[in-house]
Amino acid sequence: MDPKTLKPTLRREVVARVRTLDPARRAAEQAALAAAFPTLPGLDGAEWVLLYATAFPEEIDTGPFLKWVLDNGRRLVCPGVDLAARRLRLYRIEHPDRDFVPGVLNIPEPRPDCPSVEPRQI
Repeated sequence: MDPKTLKPTLRREVVARVRTLDPARRAAEQAALAAAFPTLPGLDGAEWVLLYATAFPEEIDTGPFLKWVLDNGRRLVCPGVDLAARRLRLYRIEHPDRDFVPGVLNIPEPRPDCPSVEPRQI
């Protein structure tokens, strides 16, 4: 299958599978992932952490990860779409509850007035 058609096909299949998961099982697995997050290799010494904000119901809730990063004194960086430049830009997030706004496809993105971060800073 052509890679251009394979990706959307695989994405639809994965989303369909996630949506059929038992909600209790999914919540338990998500809690286990959140509990394991602090043990990821490299995270212990990381000053900067790059994450995304959850946009769709089939995605894992990144809220606990965002909170952990900030609660543990790390600098949190999230991507935002720069439509004019046709690229992603990185922004520092200090208050997830107010630093995100709906972006492209209603996906949460950092407010444009959040401090910009160059990838080489991370």
